[in-house]
Order: sequence, then structure tokens, then C-alpha cells
Amino acid sequence: MTSDPEDRPDGGDLLAATPGTAAPVAPAEPAAPAGPAAADDVDRGPEGDLKSHALSSVKWNFLASVASLLGRLVFTFVLARLIGPENFGIFSMATLYTTFAVVVLDQGFGLALIQRKELRPTDVASVAWLNFAMGTTLAVATLVAAPAIADFFGTPELTAVLRVLSIALFLRGITLVRENLVRRHLRFREFAQLQAAGVLAGGVAGVVAALLGAEYWSLVVQILVNDVVIAVGLVMLARDVSWRGSWRSLRDMASFSSKMLVTQVMIYIGGNVDNILIGRVTSPAQLAFYALSYRLLRMPIQMIGSVVNGVALPIFARLQDDDERTTSWFLTATQAVAVVAFPLFGVMVIGAEAGVSVAFGDEWQGAVVPLQVLALAGIPMIVRMLLSPLATARGEAGLVLFWSTLGVCLQIVGIVVGLWLGGIVGVAAAVTVTAYATWLPNVAHVLRRTVGLGLDRYVVMLLPPAASTVLAVGVWWAAYTPFRPAEGEAHLAVAFVGVSVLALAVYGAAMRLLFPRTFAAVVGVGSQVARRQTGA
Repeated sequence: MTSDPEDRPDGGDLLAATPGTAAPVAPAEPAAPAGPAAADDVDRGPEGDLKSHALSSVKWNFLASVASLLGRLVFTFVLARLIGPENFGIFSMATLYTTFAVVVLDQGFGLALIQRKELRPTDVASVAWLNFAMGTTLAVATLVAAPAIADFFGTPELTAVLRVLSIALFLRGITLVRENLVRRHLRFREFAQLQAAGVLAGGVAGVVAALLGAEYWSLVVQILVNDVVIAVGLVMLARDVSWRGSWRSLRDMASFSSKMLVTQVMIYIGGNVDNILIGRVTSPAQLAFYALSYRLLRMPIQMIGSVVNGVALPIFARLQDDDERTTSWFLTATQAVAVVAFPLFGVMVIGAEAGVSVAFGDEWQGAVVPLQVLALAGIPMIVRMLLSPLATARGEAGLVLFWSTLGVCLQIVGIVVGLWLGGIVGVAAAVTVTAYATWLPNVAHVLRRTVGLGLDRYVVMLLPPAASTVLAVGVWWAAYTPFRPAEGEAHLAVAFVGVSVLALAVYGAAMRLLFPRTFAAVVGVGSQVARRQTGA
């Protein structure tokens, strides 16, 4: 759980998902009012057209992710130093509720809009009306329930915070269907610009509020300004959404969306039960330490996941009758994810103590050990992120639900025991153990059911980045050890950055020299994306 705007179940990492009738209209037809113009549509065309659109979308997804996450990271550093752990903890409690409210608001229909082969204007209109009604209802319910939620956490400040954040739920009710249409049609260039604008406006507003003494309210200001900017932009970007809905359209999508709703609820519980229990049993400061460590874990997952997963579901949906091409896309994307992500988690484990001190200050040292433990969980989390969009595109919503439910049940038991035995460190350990225990069985089951792929090819392609990461971590430790007794924050900051760059350089050299075929494959994917920059 984090308090970042991108941590919504309907966006970013699709494993945690997003949330009279007219004749069917294929999205490729210019006259269809169900979404963006046909120029941005990939529902038609040969393999070359699909690949071209996919590469363009990956590029813009990457730019959007890097810009928004780096922007949020910078503003997180500044706000953490300005307001401290206690204020962060108060706001983190509020986001536990608002994140769940967005899951209820979407009800799984957002993924249904992306997954359907043929999308009618009435399908879009029906979901738009449902989102609007649910957003309004949840905003009113939040106003009423805020005192009870504040009493549950023993934090009176939550009442006013939740009531103000109800505005964000109303805005999501207006814009959620438009965001899902942008994803369906791979229209990420405009969305990238919109996200950057929202991050910048929200971050600046939050920092100004903190400097004026707003404390935890500065985080509320940051979220609301970000959401308002994105909401206005999405309304301008998708003006042609029809409002002529029908109950029949909702019934047609209900079987799929209901399974996805239950899956999203299970994912929410699995992703937030740790925060709920920590907030209920301990203090806002302890929740802030854990929430910060989880946020830092999620940042590389969100950045890479939004690049890959934002495109994966639409692509897998269009390739759902072609096992060979689907397998190729899946393996290539998963290997590229591992090559990029493994060294980041390795440096996070070995450099957490120095990194937290340099970035956030000594008052945040309580987040170091939970971060190190959770960073180990990042490896299975990130390399199985494509399983959900693959199963969803193949109509295997029940398969996603099964593994989500199993993972949640195991995690809840582990978290309760871990919190009792070891506080927030015990909770982090429980999350990590559950992630590894369910990883390979989950992969084997989904791949066998969807594309008939064995587990051996999946595991073998992960060995090169894993071996190179171990080498890079060893180099980091050896190079940073002489600086540990040194005094002075500036000195340690330079040492931390320099040693981290050295370790990543060693990782790249190891991949290039020891595993040239894997290195060439990943570079080839990057080159294809780069060549699309001028023509996208």
C-alpha cells in the first residue's frame, strides 16, 4: 500500500487492476463513438501494424512511467523531510479506505471494456453511467462513514481527511471509463503528457502546502490537485463517450466483470491487510515506516509494470487465438522485465540503510529493515506480473481469481503471525515468504492452461539476470564498506550514488560478457522501441 495516486486498482499494474442498444461496432471503424479515433486503434491490421502500435505504446508508457514515478519520488523525498513519519502515517490510513472504494467503484467493468473483442457504444455508455453513479454514492457514503473509520484506527484526524478525499472518488466516477478506453486503444502519448502535468501540479502544490505548515494536509492537497488535472485532461481527451447506455450491455459484461471484481477485492485485501492491521494495532509512525518501505518497493514494479502491463492486456487480447505469438510476447517481455528489475531490487536490499538515511533523514531509519525484506519479495512479484493479463485475455478470469484468493488467504495468516512475533519486520517477512511460496506454482498453472508452455523455459530465462545481480550486489558491498564510518550527509550521498552506479555498470558488463544472447535480445527490444520515437 502507498499513498501515491498511481496505486489504484484500476491502473498501472494490471495484476492489481484497474477497475435501445446499437449494433456491434468494431473499434477500427472510423464512425465508432466508443473511444479514441481509429488512427489510435489496433483492433485491426496485420502483425506489423500491431507490432508498430505496441512499440509506440510501450515507448509512451515508459516515458509516462519514468516521468511520473521520478516526479513522485522527488516530491516524496521533499515531503518526507518536511512533515515526518507521523503525518505520513495519518494520510496512509486514509488511503487504505479510498483505494478500496475505487475497487468497488469500478466493479471489474474497466477490464471488461479492454478485454472485449467488439466494443459497442452502449457498452461504454453503460459503464460510464455505472461509474458515475457509484462515484457519487461512494463520495456521499464516505462523508457519513468517516467518523467510524477514524474511530477504528484510533486517529481522529482521519474524519476530516476522508471527507475531503471523497472529492477524489467523485472525480474517479467521471473519468474511470475514459482512462480504460485510453488503455484499450493504446493511446498513451496523450496520457503520458497528462500524467506528467498532474504529477508536477500536485507535487508543487503539496510542497507549498507543507512549507506553509499544512502537515498531513499537504499530502491531501497533492492528491487532489493531481486528480483534478488528470480528470480535466481525460474529459478533454475522450469527449466522444456516449451516454446512451442499457442494462443489457451491463448484463453482457457481468459474468466477466463480476469475477474480476472479486479478484480485485482479493488483491486489495492481500495488498492492504498488512497496512490495516499495522494501522489498527500500532501507531501512525510505524505504519509510515512500513508504508514508505512498501512504496519504495512498488516504485520499480509500477514503473516497469505500467510499461509492460499497460500494453500487455490489449495485445494479449488481440492475440488470444495465436498461442505461438502469445508465448513469444510473454517470454520476451518477462525476460526484459527481469533484466531491468533484478539489479534494482539487489541494490535496494544491500543499500537500504544508506539510501534511506541519505534520501529521507535519520528519523526514517525504522523503514530500513522492512524495506530490505520486502525488496526480496520484489523479484517474484515483478516477474509474474504478466500472468494476470495473459489469463484475463484468454477469458480465464476464474484462474486469476483462484490464485488471488489463495495468495490472500496465505498472506493474511502470515501477516497476523508476523505482526504478533516481529512487528512491521515480521509483516514484511510474511509478505516475502508468501510471494515465493506461490510464485512458481502460479506460473506453471497459468502457462499450462493458457498457452501450454512448460515451466522450464520460464525459469531458464531468469538465470542470467539473477546471476549477474548477485555479482553486482557483491561489488556494491565491497565498494561501499570503506565509507560506512564516514561522517557527513553530503559525503555519504555522493558515495551511495557513486557505488550504486558502479554496481549497475558491473551488472551490465556481466550481462554483456557472460550472457550475450540474453543481452542482445533485450537490447533488440529497446532498439525497436527507440526507432519508433520519431514516427510514433
